[in-house]
Amino acid sequence: MDGHAAHPRVNGTNGTTKRTRTHTPADPHALAAELLDKVEALQGLPDQGPRRYLVGLAGIPGSGKSTFSGALLDALNARGPAAALVPMDGFHRTRASLAADPDPAFSFQRRGAPFTFDPDALLALVRRLRVEVRLSAPTFSHAAKDPVDDAIQIDERHRIILVEGSFLCLDVEPWRTISLEMDERWFYDVDEATALSRVIKRHVAAGLAEDETAAEAKALANDVLNAKLILEKLVAPDKWLAEMPAS
Repeated sequence: MDGHAAHPRVNGTNGTTKRTRTHTPADPHALAAELLDKVEALQGLPDQGPRRYLVGLAGIPGSGKSTFSGALLDALNARGPAAALVPMDGFHRTRASLAADPDPAFSFQRRGAPFTFDPDALLALVRRLRVEVRLSAPTFSHAAKDPVDDAIQIDERHRIILVEGSFLCLDVEPWRTISLEMDERWFYDVDEATALSRVIKRHVAAGLAEDETAAEAKALANDVLNAKLILEKLVAPDKWLAEMPAS
């Protein structure tokens, strides 16, 4: 498989069902080379507007998908700008929007759940990527705790767009439509216990919880619920990515 072997792995994602999946090592350099080869082949086709290749990269909270996305982006751009990364986090609903909900306390508690995003805006951007040469995308400021509009600039050099976020393989509309707009769907697959441990540490480090006990309670009330939804309602990915051992 284009210079990197896939291997079967037994993975019990939802705690009740074990399925054998063929996993591809999440080697950013090998996967970047594969994507660049695919895009190069597309350049010879008749011109039909911006010929971008969109990859949706999903995974449960704490899986490590964001870290991997950054490494993949660096590998893709090692010889010059070729790719851009659009994070789903840029499409969080603002705090002002959540505060206007019928139960704002619940909305803030569940921030990160599907209803706390604006998937219609994400879908609109994904479709614009197919027809517009130059455009911008939002990112998310953890300091401001809100999206930042027009923070990511995309132009004709960016032939590959990585769209990264938890719900990019979610089989619930309109997320399903977003998922099917991708040329490829990848799922960064780690076990739920590992992901939970990372979320707990992340909550403490970010000051969202006083200690690991409080962080675990916070994660169980939100992140774990989101993870179970993702795993139970999954648009089949084109690649299951297996985390590489830390070097």
